[in-house]
Amino acid sequence: MPQLYYPTVIGLFSIRASEEYLEQVSILSDLSVKEEQNSASVLANSPLLQETVRQIEAYLAGKLFRFDLPLQPSKSPRGEALRQALCQVPYGETPSYRQLAIIADSGPRAIGQACARNPLAVIVPCHRIIKADGSLGQYSSGKGVETKQWLIDHEKRYRKQASR
Repeated sequence: MPQLYYPTVIGLFSIRASEEYLEQVSILSDLSVKEEQNSASVLANSPLLQETVRQIEAYLAGKLFRFDLPLQPSKSPRGEALRQALCQVPYGETPSYRQLAIIADSGPRAIGQACARNPLAVIVPCHRIIKADGSLGQYSSGKGVETKQWLIDHEKRYRKQASR
């Protein structure tokens, strides 16, 4: 299964895909970066991995506001519905877990679990979901909350371009 490690301004991305679907995107923490660098194999001959990197670069440059990649189907219809709800959150907006739960006809804890288990960091934008009191909550990729804050700030900087 093709896998690519790709360095960015927010950390080392680990990207894995099958021939058909993007299966995993994570931003590695400092500790896991050292472990992965020792065993890293960079396979850039996959067209899907190359397209994923192109879209991540465009996103980080403030030029891409919605990813268009074939994602591995969720394991359940409910999981797919929650993923779709996350993907519908507009670029630069930060609804609460509760607000998204109302839209998705779900509960805030289910939204939180979908975010925590999201295997496609940044691509499925769980970083946009915050707590009802306006605090960030958790983030399970990269340096956690620090990475989540960076992503939210990044999107706020480019929000006007996204609405054009």
